[in-house]
Amino acid sequence: MLSPLRYLIMTFLLSISLPSWATNPTELVALQCINCHSTTQSKTPVIQGTPAKQMTLLLKSYKSGKLPGTVMNRITQGFNEAELTALAHYFSQLK
Repeated sequence: MLSPLRYLIMTFLLSISLPSWATNPTELVALQCINCHSTTQSKTPVIQGTPAKQMTLLLKSYKSGKLPGTVMNRITQGFNEAELTALAHYFSQLK
């Protein structure tokens, strides 16, 4: 268990390590998506610039189980439809 002082120090370090542009909840969640879906080609698709309607449909399909996946069907369970739509819109704006 962390002491209160260690907790405070870790919280402070985390807060200053976040990019300055990550100021809203959608951007903070998007940081997690980028861990796998970065701009470099890998086994996971690059999602920046994907049209919002297409991305929303994919995310909702993972959530409903219509589209099989390894982890995406589990990850999307933690989001409601509005959050999935917001993420889709956010990534559609990136190039």
